[in-house]
Amino acid sequence: MNPHLARKILAFARLMIQRVSLAYVVQGVYNWCRTQRGLRMKLGVPKARQQYLHRPPAMMIGMINQVWTVRGWLSQPQGVPCRA
Repeated sequence: MNPHLARKILAFARLMIQRVSLAYVVQGVYNWCRTQRGLRMKLGVPKARQQYLHRPPAMMIGMINQVWTVRGWLSQPQGVPCRA
């Protein structure tokens, strides 16, 4: 998902701060905004043709109730990650 880490591509991140920032963005979009087919749950009562509820990892562990948009996720205040 992160083309900045691939070789021989025009999209590149030279500075470490850019690489770390891009890694956090990619990780956040993956966990909060993108549904994962392996985490789907069969609905008890299907809605029209929809038989499964597709969920991102954050929804699976109960942190959110609905899939977020990227714009909605980026508009939330983000804490500074701790380094242990």
